[in-house]
Amino acid sequence: MSIQFAPNAWKHEEGLRIEYAGVAYFSMESRGEIDWMEAQTVVLDEITPTPDGCVHEIALTDATVLVRCSDLRATWGDG
Repeated sequence: MSIQFAPNAWKHEEGLRIEYAGVAYFSMESRGEIDWMEAQTVVLDEITPTPDGCVHEIALTDATVLVRCSDLRATWGDG
């Protein structure tokens, strides 16, 4: 599973791609109707270790993405 973020026009020329291995759990929750292709602001990006890998929480302006996996890899560009 992977998530692709568009670049921040003021900071980066390339987007960020996060690839998850061994995904055991995935959820997307929103506070109302959301267009996932529209720009959202990341307000929290936290990786917490677990005995079998990690939990990655990404809180956006109006939504939260949660992934429990065995490992992840982040790369700039197309990966």
